[in-house]
Amino acid sequence: MIAICVGCCESSPANDRMCRTFGNTCKISAIPTSKARFSPTCFLSAWSYGTRILRGTSDKYGGFVEHLYPVLVDRAIFDKHLTSKQSAAVSEFMRQTVLDEVDDQLGLAYQGSKARPYRWIGALTTYGVLLPDVDRVWGAWWSLDTVGRAIALVQYISCLIYPENENPVFAPWTPNGGGGPPCLWGFEGHLYTHRWLEPTSPS
Repeated sequence: MIAICVGCCESSPANDRMCRTFGNTCKISAIPTSKARFSPTCFLSAWSYGTRILRGTSDKYGGFVEHLYPVLVDRAIFDKHLTSKQSAAVSEFMRQTVLDEVDDQLGLAYQGSKARPYRWIGALTTYGVLLPDVDRVWGAWWSLDTVGRAIALVQYISCLIYPENENPVFAPWTPNGGGGPPCLWGFEGHLYTHRWLEPTSPS
């Protein structure tokens, strides 16, 4: 079975509007995989919209993205329901979404868990669970071809070299706003028993 965003449409009018915009994708709670018709365009448009625009600006839209990750982590989506060409297109789209968010990084001082760097870091770590070519995102990012990629590098490295409450980029966690350095090995969505996939061997 494929479970898709159970109940998120009912959580708020905003979620319902988004689901209707993308073809009622959230209205499907469970369908047999043998009868499923996965639509990469609508699902990934919603994922990109939630990752790039809505995360950190409105909690009302979190449900769709959080529940979509367990659907995508099911390898049947890529191995059975998509052709190799379609899978490559999905991978490219998701990589570019992460890199677009990286390119938009502008600052080196943040407070609260809704700060923008949490978007790309969470999307990057979760991408590694969904697809085995995270090295392609990593390589493009570390090419430092844009100002945003250089800033994102400093954001990332700061989480490795500074103690949690002494990071100059991410202010310490507070009860009201959250915050603190992003967890570099945590995944988004309801992925509790997963890890990064092994890289695909070159053919």
